[in-house]
Amino acid sequence: MTKQNHWQFGSRIRLGAARVAYAFATVVLTLVVMTRPAQTQTYTVLLTFNGSDGANPIAGLILDASGNLYGTTFGGGALTYGTVFKIDKTGGETVLHSFSVGDGAFPSTRLIMGKDGNLYGTALEGSKGSGVVYKLARSGKETVLYDFIGGRFNQKPKVPETGLLMDTAGNLYGTTISGGISDCSAQGNPYCGTAFKLDSKRKLTILHSFTGGSDGAAPYGSMIMDGARNLYGTTYVGGDLNCKQQGEKGCGVVFKLDASGTETVLHSFTGGGDGAFPLGGGDGLVADSAGDLYGTAGYGGNFKGGCAVYGCGTVFKLDKSGTFTVLYTFKGNSDGAQPNAGLIRDSAGNLYGTTQGGVTNCMYGSVFKLDTAGKLTVLHVLNGGTDGANPFGGLVRDSSGKLYGTAYQAFTFFNRVGTVFEITP
Repeated sequence: MTKQNHWQFGSRIRLGAARVAYAFATVVLTLVVMTRPAQTQTYTVLLTFNGSDGANPIAGLILDASGNLYGTTFGGGALTYGTVFKIDKTGGETVLHSFSVGDGAFPSTRLIMGKDGNLYGTALEGSKGSGVVYKLARSGKETVLYDFIGGRFNQKPKVPETGLLMDTAGNLYGTTISGGISDCSAQGNPYCGTAFKLDSKRKLTILHSFTGGSDGAAPYGSMIMDGARNLYGTTYVGGDLNCKQQGEKGCGVVFKLDASGTETVLHSFTGGGDGAFPLGGGDGLVADSAGDLYGTAGYGGNFKGGCAVYGCGTVFKLDKSGTFTVLYTFKGNSDGAQPNAGLIRDSAGNLYGTTQGGVTNCMYGSVFKLDTAGKLTVLHVLNGGTDGANPFGGLVRDSSGKLYGTAYQAFTFFNRVGTVFEITP
């Protein structure tokens, strides 16, 4: 696939091109909340990309034990196919790897760090046409662990649009948005996506092939694992097929896969007050110590004012008993809209995330905190210029409470290729 085709196929929804109006369905209970004004925060741009060092970071960042940041850019670099970069504690940047298609290209998900100290990730392109799973030593040496096979007329997993999970044995788990079951009409292409396991010997096993029916289709968010080795994730479409959007059927699901690969749908989004199209920015869900799940839906929720056509998105909780609760509904003004990235959670239970845009005062996105009472505080509204614009990825938080993230682009005179930022509480 070309870069343009990959963007249209894999990441088209991340640009905030909203879908047509959904059918209103059952509205779940939404907590009545107030948006508090931003408290004193220091927003610092740590890095503005120039193209040669990368461009347009879609994914969030990770931190190592020494406080170094690692991330990816979707484009730019030596060959314009994306990079893996490091920012040290002094703010110095190192490009660890520039992709060249054969070894992967267009990385759009957050890295993970193994116990071996190596970085692991996925990219949308590879020598066989549909992406790779790769390992990168911190010296910059890359190894392709699995090369996904392209082609419209085979059912092999394709296009790993989400990040990875590693278990204690070193096995990797992930999803692809295509491949698997054929004759899938839920997302406008023949296949509905898969959940897979890649063992330490590089053998790939399909754990589940999505059908595009009630089980969902196009799993965009990364999976998480509980102590019983159950996997949890979300799909972008499928589920409740009464919720139909521009060429796509269903508004997504939250699912569970047990160790045998049997799927249980925990929630099907209706496109109404509960939200629609959970993306997770490649990150997916986050869990607390009780096993309750938290996530975001990029659309649905509020249908008033500037949110009238598509909805501006929600933050939700799904507890261990299966009860679904909307914790916050975005209003599309100064609080932002389209929370397409996953959340992080601190020890007190506060949630932190980003919105991709907004309707009135927040066209370029926001960073927010949602406390346990359901009160949302906007920590920063991006200005679209030197700040950056449109944070697609989620955040990472250090032990002192500092937040770090990426903005996809920056509308400065010479530069539109994105930033890395820090917020100090």
